[in-house]
Amino acid sequence: MQDSNRVDMEERYKNWMKALIWSIVIAISVGKELAGESYLEKLEEAFYDYGVRCTGYWTELTGVKETEPDCVALGKIMDAVDDSFANWWDGYVENTPKAFEKHVVNCPIAETVKWAPEYCERIVPATLLGILQTLNPKATITFDQFMSRGDKTCHYRIETKD
Repeated sequence: MQDSNRVDMEERYKNWMKALIWSIVIAISVGKELAGESYLEKLEEAFYDYGVRCTGYWTELTGVKETEPDCVALGKIMDAVDDSFANWWDGYVENTPKAFEKHVVNCPIAETVKWAPEYCERIVPATLLGILQTLNPKATITFDQFMSRGDKTCHYRIETKD
């Protein structure tokens, strides 16, 4: 066995990431086959709750402390989320107190999750909505493009209702 100081940990973490995302794809596929829409709805609820539970981590990481933060502050959190998962972007469509919108141009799991598009189309938005609505109950997030569907980017928009 190699000395742990010499091991290429980046490659090993990449292998773990690939195995974990395939595990998610398989779990979604099997659950959908066995229980259909009710399984997907239950996953959305569970991941929304996960988003609620991890909100403190993201606010601490970003320093966002406002009660009912506007979209600029929510966007700061989304930038931290995207950055932490290597989901790069190239500027913003909008970054104002009322709306935050951008195109993510890189996703390390897009090719794999095309086999379970519900992950990007339902699970990820549910998680993010849990985070956003914990901070500001008036926040909404909509996605209309997904690299896992073959789109050039993943495009989303956050808004706060008056």
